Parts: sequence; structure tokens; C-alpha cells
Amino acid sequence: MLSEIFIWKPRIQGSVFITHLYEHLLYRYIQSELKRNEFDKEGIIVNSETFMDGTFTELFFIDRKLFSGLIDIIKAFPSQVSKQELIMAIKSEVPRIVDELSNEDSTEEDFAVYSGLEVLGYDFRDMFRVMNEDDTIEDLYAKITMAGSSEIYSLFDSKANYISSNFVTTRLPEVFISSYGKKEDFEYFNLSVTAQSIRQYFIYRLVSFILGQVDESILNREILDSQNIYLGYTFPVVTNQELNILGVVNGNKLIPVETILTEMNELNISIEKFTQLKNSFLTYLLVNVPQKDLFSDLVKAGLIRDLVNLNDMVDVVKHITLTEVNCFFENITKGSKLYDK
Repeated sequence: MLSEIFIWKPRIQGSVFITHLYEHLLYRYIQSELKRNEFDKEGIIVNSETFMDGTFTELFFIDRKLFSGLIDIIKAFPSQVSKQELIMAIKSEVPRIVDELSNEDSTEEDFAVYSGLEVLGYDFRDMFRVMNEDDTIEDLYAKITMAGSSEIYSLFDSKANYISSNFVTTRLPEVFISSYGKKEDFEYFNLSVTAQSIRQYFIYRLVSFILGQVDESILNREILDSQNIYLGYTFPVVTNQELNILGVVNGNKLIPVETILTEMNELNISIEKFTQLKNSFLTYLLVNVPQKDLFSDLVKAGLIRDLVNLNDMVDVVKHITLTEVNCFFENITKGSKLYDK
């Protein structure tokens, strides 16, 4: 049975570069310790990545007996790594990161769609900024060591604590159009809601799917098809307990996305059609969304202690009602402090 250890480190001192460096150093340390402990023969896979809000590292392994040894390795970073070893690693990894950033090929579309997160303090341009010119190796060493250890989770320890009594209609809190605007030839928006439960998380993902991730989406029906526009979609992003539905539409003239979002109080579809869309979403979820991605979302949303297994996730989605999804649209408002057209 495949097991996973999941390591999450929120953004360090507001710097994506320092967080990215932490990712590289942790990955390098884990790999060296796997070899030193002869764990490298066990077929352990290590993946890591950094986004605007933090960095993830994952370890996949078969033999559960390795768990305690792997946890000991992870907990030792960075506090039990010698200064000489860590400084040598920093000197090696900084040029690698600079080279990595110089080869990024993000498009105007990428910058437009992630503009929806700027009001929440996440600037996509930070992904490509290098270290401060004034930072010395000693400065970087101090920032890494001060950052301390990471949050550690294990997938096989998760509890399936959703039972049938939890499947009741709940009213979602206010949904903010936290960002809406135009960049280059793209119109973008962000619908934000604070995470409160795993059930709410899946409602939010289902809404994103119906809004702009399927051929019969609302964006297709209301905008793309009628105006002969090709590009328009949504996708879900979780940041610091905020569930965000980011959206982007390509067009040379201003498209009334905001009007459509604020005036649409319900989906206006039959129960049968809703069931069809929900089943399509469930298939999409199982085929295209890795369990590790769901896991990382729940960590960032602060819902990891309520984690359910795959079968229970399916059950949660099956019991989502059209009334609950309509509540999401009914509750869309312009976020007062966050909204800046």
C-alpha cells in the first residue's frame, strides 16, 4: 500500500525566493540522508515544488516500517544540519534557482489569471524574483535557520470521519468577488470564500467546475459561445484558508463577467442536469486531480484534521445538493476592502 509523508512550509518572511531556497535545501538534505541511511534502495520518491504561498515536499514509499526513520530525517532539518554543510548547500543551490528562474516561460495569460490573488498579498511576479542584492550567504543561512522546521503530515494516518449524519444542507458564508479587472487582453476575476469544512471545499471545487472547467460551463454558455471567444476558464486555488476560484477570459472588449456573476442567483437547471454535472465533476476529480493535490489543498485550507479517505470523498460529492450550489451564487458579493476594480 502506497504511503505518503507530506511536508508543508508556508512562505518565509514574505519571500518566495527564500522559500524556494528552503525547498531546494530540504530536498537536497533528504536525498543525502536517504543514501546515508541506505533508504535509497527502498524506491522512495521525493517531489517538491514552491508556489507563491509556500513550498511542498512529498515522500512516497511502500514499506510503512520506514515511516519513523523518514520522520526523524525531516525533523532534523535545518536545526541539526551543521552550519558548514548548510552554507555549502546554499552556495550550490542559489545559482541553480537563479538559472531555473531564468528559464521560466510564463505567458501573459498566466500573469493575468494569477492577478486575482494580488489583493490577498500574492504577486505572481514574486515567483521570478531572485534574492536581494544586499543578501550575503550568511544572511541566507540566518533566514533558513530562523525559519525552523516544517509541518509534517502522513496520508495513511488520515481518519475517515464523515458519516451520513454530516450530509445536511449548509449555508455558505459570503462569497467575495475579491478581485476583478483587465490585464493586457485578458479579463480576470477571483471568487473567495473562507474555508470552514471539507464539505464546503468540495462545493467550492464543484462550483469552479461548473463555472468554467467543463464544455457546458457557465462561462461557455453566457460569454464564450455568444461572443465567439475561444479562451475562458476557471480553476481552484487554495491560499491560507481562503478558497479561491480564479477565472480568466480573453477578449479585446470588456466582457460583463462581473455582471453575470453578481446577477446569477442560481444555476437555473434541473435536478437531472445537476446530477449529470456532478457525476462529470466526480469523474474529473478521480481521473485528473491527484490525491496529493487534494491533500495539499486541505493542508493550506486548515482542514487536514478532517481529512477523509477517497471513498468518503466520493460520498461527500454525491451528497452535495443543488440548493447548496445555488447558495454559493446567491452569496456572491463585492468584497468591500478586498474589491478593487
